[in-house]
Amino acid sequence: MNQEALQRCAEEPIRIPGAIQPHGLFFALDTAGLRVEQVSDNLEALTGHKTAEVLGQSFLDLIEKGNRETVQKLVDEAAHSFVNPFEVRLMSDDPSVVRRFEAIAHRIGDQVTVIELEPVAPNDARGDRLDDYLQVIERALHQGGDELDVAAVSDHIVREVKKFTGFDRVMVYKFHPDDHGEVVAEALEEGMEPYLHLHYPAADIPPQARKLYEENRVRLLRDRDAGTAKILPANHPRTDAPLDLSGSVLRAMSPIHLEYLGNMGVQATLTISLLNEGKLWGLIACHHRTPRFVPYGIRATMSLFGIVMSARLIDVERKQLYLAEHRARTKLTEAFDSLDFLRNDRNAMKPLIEALDRPFLADGAAFIVGQEIYRSGEAPEESAILLVRGFLETKSLENHFATDRAYEIISGLSAHHPRAAGFVGVPLGSERWIILFRNEEVVKRSWGGDPNHEKIGPDGRLSPRGSFSAFIETVRGQSRAWPVWTPVLVDQLLGGISGHLADRERHLDRRNENLRNFAGVVAHEVRALLQAPTLTLRMMGEKTQTDPQLAALASHGIDALHGLTEFTSELLKFADMGAEQEESVDVDLAEIVEEVCTDFADFDGMVIEVGELPVVQGRPRLLHHVFLNLLRNASTHARRPDGRVLTLTVGRTKGGNEDGIIYLQDDGRGIPEEELDSLFDAHFRGSGSNGSRGHGLGLAFVNQVIVQMGGRIWVESKLDRGTTIKIRFSS
Repeated sequence: MNQEALQRCAEEPIRIPGAIQPHGLFFALDTAGLRVEQVSDNLEALTGHKTAEVLGQSFLDLIEKGNRETVQKLVDEAAHSFVNPFEVRLMSDDPSVVRRFEAIAHRIGDQVTVIELEPVAPNDARGDRLDDYLQVIERALHQGGDELDVAAVSDHIVREVKKFTGFDRVMVYKFHPDDHGEVVAEALEEGMEPYLHLHYPAADIPPQARKLYEENRVRLLRDRDAGTAKILPANHPRTDAPLDLSGSVLRAMSPIHLEYLGNMGVQATLTISLLNEGKLWGLIACHHRTPRFVPYGIRATMSLFGIVMSARLIDVERKQLYLAEHRARTKLTEAFDSLDFLRNDRNAMKPLIEALDRPFLADGAAFIVGQEIYRSGEAPEESAILLVRGFLETKSLENHFATDRAYEIISGLSAHHPRAAGFVGVPLGSERWIILFRNEEVVKRSWGGDPNHEKIGPDGRLSPRGSFSAFIETVRGQSRAWPVWTPVLVDQLLGGISGHLADRERHLDRRNENLRNFAGVVAHEVRALLQAPTLTLRMMGEKTQTDPQLAALASHGIDALHGLTEFTSELLKFADMGAEQEESVDVDLAEIVEEVCTDFADFDGMVIEVGELPVVQGRPRLLHHVFLNLLRNASTHARRPDGRVLTLTVGRTKGGNEDGIIYLQDDGRGIPEEELDSLFDAHFRGSGSNGSRGHGLGLAFVNQVIVQMGGRIWVESKLDRGTTIKIRFSS
């Protein structure tokens, strides 16, 4: 669509058209003296008075003498109260002829009073219709109270308005978040083309027109083909500028809008605004195929009806949103029931990730920790998830990022069609993300005519489309829009995870404290009890040199007791960790690893290569134990059954997301995937223990030390392709 023409349309001066609809009269008066300063040029046609003779005169001079004092009072009151309309008896050029008008008054600033006159039919009996007016409002207040959706309330509106106003077609037209409109309810005469559920582009009602609908709740067009009556003089004599007709009930309509209505076959319209906190929610649009005048009393009734029904619509819509949000929050609460703080945090999160599709109405989800990705449901492949994560990492997010048009904002993502059309990204801290995905939703939208068929006239003005027959558009490349309560759910999700982690930390603290206390007691008791049998076996071994069989039994017993002694030493280190009083200092990890390699004797069949390592803040003795345990663990569990030499590389990564990570990488047998999450659990011995005498406390000890230092340790491994242990110390 031509954007320049659209901009000209949006800038059309609809507030200062300089003309009115010709079925009524317009007067701009000096507020102080009620002198006529401007008047519509149809004055002579309706009253016989010449425009030039009236300008400068008092407006009261045109009023029937017996009615002047009352009119003067009402004109003043109308500008400050709700006495509109009031009756005015206007003399014509023939003093014996008096014409009846309904007058509507308002002020522009403090110095200009506008009086607009609409003729009263000779047989009009306005008082007889008062009960009908009140009944419409009464029904609006009491009917439709049980409807639970916008469609039901809207259907009630169109039926009531059509019956009261007699228009051929009445529609409720609702605006979507992108400002395009949709007919959500319709009542029409038999044989007319239905517009129900048709959509209309935002350009059909430009921003300045929307603003006027917000300021004036009711607008009438009596006859599209009637032309206009100009206001004379064109500029107000005291400001030398066109008069602002925003508050005028007779204001002439835009030529583009008139052409638009003509293309629809509409001759007369009545439009009632539906507002939500002062902003345009929608319109009640009434169309008639022939000219139709609606007295001000009916329009005022419709204005009040619009206020009542706006409140009803907004209330129903809010209740629908509240119920949907409540259901989603309940489902999210239920999802947290799957969290188990007895398991490590990655394993515990998996059931939660699998349950997030229900509250968020997502198709799939991903949980990212570093370079590791756990996928659930219909989440896209890992390459797409990494693209999304890369995009999210460019944002400074405190809470979340959501889009239903991911293909438009992330280059290359469309190759992963259709499973990444929309996503919500939630940061959980360093290198951790939850990302929820929605598949593409192909939408067939019915437009009232092809929205791209507006034409540009020779003068560069926009000419509305000529056909309003249903035009089907297929919308691709986007997902369903995320619910408006998504930020609330994200807050609940983050709060629930924080609460879970706090509960888990408290539980682990208690469990570890109990374990350390128990381990300390057992270790001391066992160590004391081992001294006597160990000494006895040594003495026996020394005195049984002549009996090889007995000597072998003694040696075997000593070896067994030695293993038990090592176990108690591990228990004591594990128990004393919480009470470690060594202060943190700068520790050169290269020196620590060198010391460990010197102390570690079991190098047979193993090569250790040490690269560049940093200086970190920590406790030297504990870090010595950490790397000793890690080397011993590799020597014990990583060796291949074929006896091939094991190579272990210790170093630090540089650049990228893993800059500064310490790694210990071997080319050994690897670890089964199902065991990775349990490696740091106390007393866990994997399938690769190979009959070793270890007791599963070494890696639990290592994890405790790293966590106490504010760091993190994790393992990446593939069977027959080796294992990499990674450590990130706090910066």
